[in-house]
Amino acid sequence: MRATAESQEVYKLVWDPFLDNADPTLLVLSNPPVFRFINNSDPDAVVKKSLPLTAEQADEAFQALPNKSIIRIIQTPRLTLTLDTYTGIGEAVGVHRVTDLFRSANKSILLKQSRTASAEDLKDQNVIILGSAWVNNWSGKLPSKEDFVYSDHVTIENLSPLPSERSEYKPVFDERTGKLLEDYALITISPNVSDKNTVMVLAGLHSEGTAAAAEYITGKHYLNELNQRLLQMGAGGGRPKHYQALLKVGVENGIPTTISLLSVHELRRRS
Repeated sequence: MRATAESQEVYKLVWDPFLDNADPTLLVLSNPPVFRFINNSDPDAVVKKSLPLTAEQADEAFQALPNKSIIRIIQTPRLTLTLDTYTGIGEAVGVHRVTDLFRSANKSILLKQSRTASAEDLKDQNVIILGSAWVNNWSGKLPSKEDFVYSDHVTIENLSPLPSERSEYKPVFDERTGKLLEDYALITISPNVSDKNTVMVLAGLHSEGTAAAAEYITGKHYLNELNQRLLQMGAGGGRPKHYQALLKVGVENGIPTTISLLSVHELRRRS
């Protein structure tokens, strides 16, 4: 984004609640649970809780490692669960895209991990949440009734399908390699818990989808498309203030390559 009149107009429809606000926006980064190999610096308390790998499992894991030097620090092939150290690549890309947009607009932004954010944070300011309900504590805890929801089968369910829409959207994988080929993501713009500010959730079924959602909502070309859809929905009345946009994401080698807008649904307040 560049600080020109043309750019400001393109970004205005979606981003005004955040950029036209004197208070800094809070960006909430996901904390997914991740298993990692233990190493010689880990304390006994961590080692005792770790899970052993068979020789076959360890060999397969080591073969898959692109950086073989890490094997030198893994004396015993055991895994430990960590809840507060990692985030996804897609979420990290999202941080870059969102902060770059705010920096170009000369606006401040605060960053917190999901595990340290509180309900008070979501009540008192505008918030942008990166990552789905499986990796971010605050995704899916908004006061609006959502048509698109994340299911326990790691799919997106459509609770109110419009004509030509599906009731469920599933990721697609390469059957031979298991690599992700197609993901789905949601951009959700909702009132916060106090109904005074705005919450934006950018979340894919997988991390690649989250990166795509962040690219879409910060890219001028994509925003032109979303703006047109919102204006069409508001024909004869006010355009939707709160909504969900469903994206289909083509993925190659872990990188989002194509992003298609499938649907936009207006959000309603929970009864």
